Amino acid sequence: MGVSLADRLVEVIADAGESIKPRYRYGSGCIVNGRTVLTAAHVVTEAVAVRVRTTNKTCYDAMIDRSFVGEATGSRPDLALVEITDSSVNLPALPLARLDRSGQVEASVECHAYGYPWFAKTPSPSAVRELVDAIGVVPVLAKLVWGLLSVSVRDTPRPLPPGRSKAGRFAVVGYVRRTCHR
Repeated sequence: MGVSLADRLVEVIADAGESIKPRYRYGSGCIVNGRTVLTAAHVVTEAVAVRVRTTNKTCYDAMIDRSFVGEATGSRPDLALVEITDSSVNLPALPLARLDRSGQVEASVECHAYGYPWFAKTPSPSAVRELVDAIGVVPVLAKLVWGLLSVSVRDTPRPLPPGRSKAGRFAVVGYVRRTCHR
């Protein structure tokens, strides 16, 4: 039996060190192969230590693959790889798909974007966020010139708490349900 997507989704906790405020950055990630987690570069770029927390709240130490850290802004994608150091974690490779952007297929593809955004933080002494599933579509030809994909979420999000201008970011990995080509 295959590994469920829920077993692959993790929260990435990056520690910038005691002298940096805020000390911790939180982001979303997905175990894409073995112990390798795909996450956003802006979460781990300046970290001195990284941990990942699974959906069942198990925490693992991880190491940043410094040869694969992009940029939050700039010419390289906002992607990074981290490796869980616990050898008991070993998931099979996540099958990836390629979207046909030739314009010969449907104009949009239904998808899910998963993440641990700030607005889903649970009230507790420690920062614990609930996993959120944003259902939407990927307009296949949008951002074609930049070589990027975007997700248009169908449902209107709930209002942010007072004083907040950002809801947080979702995982860079989504699950595309149809019209994908391997």
